[in-house]
Amino acid sequence: MINSNFNIQGGSAWWAMGSNRNQMLRSMTNAQFGFTNGSNQSTSSADLRSALVSARRGADETRSVVNDLRRGNNTFTTMESSDTDVLTVNSSGRLSSMAGGMTVQVEQLARNQRNEGNYLTSNELATDYGFDVGMNQITIDIGNRSFNFSFQVSATDTTRDVQDRIANAINVRSDVAVQATVTTNADSGTSRLTFESTEPGVARGNNQPNFTITSNTGNAMTMIGGTNVTQQAQNAEFRINRTNANGNTIQGALQTSRTNDVQLGFGVSATLESTGTAEITPARDNIGQQNILRRMVNGLNDMVEAANGAGGNNRLQRELSNLARSSASALERIGITRNSEGFFRIDETRMANAAESGELDRFISSASSGGSSFMNRLDRIAGDVNRRPETMLGQDTDRFGGSRPNRWTNQLNQMMGFGMLFDTNM
Repeated sequence: MINSNFNIQGGSAWWAMGSNRNQMLRSMTNAQFGFTNGSNQSTSSADLRSALVSARRGADETRSVVNDLRRGNNTFTTMESSDTDVLTVNSSGRLSSMAGGMTVQVEQLARNQRNEGNYLTSNELATDYGFDVGMNQITIDIGNRSFNFSFQVSATDTTRDVQDRIANAINVRSDVAVQATVTTNADSGTSRLTFESTEPGVARGNNQPNFTITSNTGNAMTMIGGTNVTQQAQNAEFRINRTNANGNTIQGALQTSRTNDVQLGFGVSATLESTGTAEITPARDNIGQQNILRRMVNGLNDMVEAANGAGGNNRLQRELSNLARSSASALERIGITRNSEGFFRIDETRMANAAESGELDRFISSASSGGSSFMNRLDRIAGDVNRRPETMLGQDTDRFGGSRPNRWTNQLNQMMGFGMLFDTNM
C-alpha cells in the first residue's frame, strides 16, 4: 500500500496508473535497492524498509534512555510526604538537590468565598421576601467587572421558584467566576441559595471579598440572605523549613498561594491538604526504575528485530550478541536475559525483587555516573545505527559491482520524500 501523503509534480498522473503503480514501484526498488544478505540471498525491499524503521526506532529509544540517565533525569526517584493528610507530593523533583529533605509547615489553606442564604419556606410567595412582580435584577461584582442578571417574577412564584431561576441565570454564564446552588431541607420544607467563588484565594487584597451581590430591584438579596459572607476567601500560608549540616532546623519565610497547589522548590510540587507539618524526603521509585529499563529493553529488541530482518550475520547482530554475553551476569541480576533468537526478555518477578533489594539502583547509578561499560557500549552501538544503518545491517554492497557503497538509507529516504513510502505488505 502506498502512502498518499506526498507532493510531487505529475502526482495526478502517477496515481492515474491505478493498480500498475505497485508493480512499477517493485521494479524501481528492486533495481535501485539490489540488496544481498550475508548468505548472498536476496532480501526484499519491504523487509529492508522494515529493518531500517526498526533499527532507527530502537537506536533512538536506547540513546534516549542513556541520555536520561546521564542527565540525571529522575524518572527513577520520587519524593514522599510523611503525612499525606497534611500534604501530598505531585512531582519528584531533583534528588541531588534534596539532600536532607525539607519540612513543610502548613498554617492555613486557600479557600473560596461562600455566601450562604437563609433557609426559607419553599412554598411561600417570593413577593413576601422582597421580590417585585415583573422583571427583577441582581448584580455580582468581581474585581472591577460587574455582571447583571435579570429574571422574571410572577405573583404566584414561590421562593423555591425564584431561587432556582437565579441559580440557573448565574450558572449558564461561563465567564462568571461564581456558582450558585439551591440546597433543600426536605424535613423542614425549606431551601436556601448559596453563592461560591469558583476559585480559592484572595483576588483583591487581604480580608476583602472576591465578589459582592446587590439587588437592583427591591431588597430581595438582603431578605433571602444572599449577601451573607459565611466563608471569607483566603490564601494558603505555609513555611518551608530546612535542616542544616548540624541538624538544626532553619525556619523558612512565610509564603502565600492563592491555591493549595504549591511549588516547594527543587522541582517539587505538592497539594496542601490541611494545617499541620509534613516532612518531604527523597525515596527510591521502584516502579520508575523498572520502567526506564523496560524502555531500554524495548529499544534493544527493536534493533534485534532489525538485525534479524536484514538477513542475519551482520555487524549489528554480532555487536548486540557480544554486548549481551559480556554483560550477561549483570543483566541477569536485574532480571534481563536473552533468548535463542537474540531478543532480550524481562523476568518481572526477578526485576521487582532487584528493585526492592537495591540492585536496580546500583545498576542505574553506575549508568548515571558514566561508569557503566554496558551503557557506554550500548550508546555507541545505537549511535552507529543512526549514522550508518546500512553498514550495521550488512547491506552496503552494490549488487551491480559498483565501487561506491550503495547508501540505501539515503536512497530510500529520497524515495520516501517523493511520496513512494511503501509498507511491508507490498
